Amino acid sequence: ALADKVTDAVTVVDREGAVICWNTVAEELYQLPREQIIGKRIGEHFDTETLMVLKILDEGRVIRNTYHRPRSDTNVLINASPIRDQYGQIIGGIATEQDITNLVRLNEQLTTVDFA
Repeated sequence: ALADKVTDAVTVVDREGAVICWNTVAEELYQLPREQIIGKRIGEHFDTETLMVLKILDEGRVIRNTYHRPRSDTNVLINASPIRDQYGQIIGGIATEQDITNLVRLNEQLTTVDFA
């Protein structure tokens, strides 16, 4: 319930990369209903090479306010962290994404405008 109260897209995966939380904002951002992704590996819907949430599972590092392009038409600022058990073992990962696609497009338009 908490994940649906925030304004960022929230994704939580288990150690194997299966999605266990996909909030309403994520559904809207990626046009992907939670019924189609919950319980499935996140790599079935995204390029695994670029998935930050999978990188934190492997590397165990925290990612803060990092520009990310999960799909060719989507630009986000991502925060991601591993989820650890009481022994320090990584058991999953959580990512929040703020959609900045419109800001990126506006910036691209402004940089191509000839003010002369």
